Amino acid sequence: LNTAELGAELDSSNGWRRDKVHQMLLWREDRSAEPLLATLAGKSANPLARLHALCVLDGLGLLTNSVLQSALRDSTAGVRENALRLAETRLDAALLKATAPLVDDPSPKVRLQLAFSLGESRDPAAGGLLGRLLVDHAGDPWLVAAVLSSAIHHVFPLVSALDRVDSRQRPALAEQLFGTALGT
Repeated sequence: LNTAELGAELDSSNGWRRDKVHQMLLWREDRSAEPLLATLAGKSANPLARLHALCVLDGLGLLTNSVLQSALRDSTAGVRENALRLAETRLDAALLKATAPLVDDPSPKVRLQLAFSLGESRDPAAGGLLGRLLVDHAGDPWLVAAVLSSAIHHVFPLVSALDRVDSRQRPALAEQLFGTALGT
């Protein structure tokens, strides 16, 4: 199969075929696949094909911020979750702005990945988003742990966010945050 035919096979309902095509596209390192993959990432009816297209674009070094921004708004939680994972090494101001709505994402997995991914950024906006996650989900021990794992570069915005946390939860969260910040 040529590159275009391989790209079309990413839209298969057969997982083995998608996996094999994914491998072959990466092995070929054919950059001419970019337009087809970008179209699949944004328009395929199959969420697994959209995810594979994103990952192949990333593997070829062709994943753009505009494709990622679109994927962060995808209708399928698994695509949004993996778009966050792929975006975390390149979280500039535009991508951080695109991640902001995910603080209120209906999927706990997306919110958890958001907390992890934001920790990779040194941008103060990432700290603000982590603070929103902490305030909005202070009762979720998994999400609190994920926020705390990302706290080291964002201690001050998180300390500020503690003022907005329910007063009954504040002491325990403050203890955990200060313990993390101090490395105890």
